[in-house]
Amino acid sequence: MKIRDLFLSSILILLFLAKSTCQPLSATDYQIYSGVLTEFFSWLEKDKRIVVNRKVKGISVSDENLQMKLEECALPKEILQEVLLQKPLLQQSWKAQLDLTKIHLPLSISVISKREVRKIFRKDAGTGWETFLETYQDAYGIITLSVPWVSKNGKYGLLYLAYTTGARNGRGQLLILDLERVPTILDRITLWVS
Repeated sequence: MKIRDLFLSSILILLFLAKSTCQPLSATDYQIYSGVLTEFFSWLEKDKRIVVNRKVKGISVSDENLQMKLEECALPKEILQEVLLQKPLLQQSWKAQLDLTKIHLPLSISVISKREVRKIFRKDAGTGWETFLETYQDAYGIITLSVPWVSKNGKYGLLYLAYTTGARNGRGQLLILDLERVPTILDRITLWVS
């Protein structure tokens, strides 16, 4: 009985450690980031920069409302089936660190750590944004990205992108991507607005 309990405990510890480790992003992931950020912020003045959270995570498509929105978007039926069957972004503990040298943009880009964000915004959002804009004077705002999901056939992808530019000014979207072109944003599903 004790050996079995020890064995099960060991398995649980290994699963926990495996889930919480950082994993490297692929060249395809960086191509997706470069293409999507270039398209998404094409309207942004060239003297502005975007500040991106250093850590990227998986996101969840298990929410029923999101599944209904996915059914209405530009994904072909077979890719939608793949998304819903695999729940591809249901990887909350999957983490990676961005390497800015691999993201190619016509804009300036900086990273910010979770610790720095917490430090800046520890009092309240209003004071935090004043501090942020003093520190990053030419910044548009803070961008959060997910780990990209790519369909088995490599033609489609999903990416969560959130941006916040003030205490009550932000948006989180699930982007539907056509990866056969640059990549190109086919559709956007808004998940939250502030």
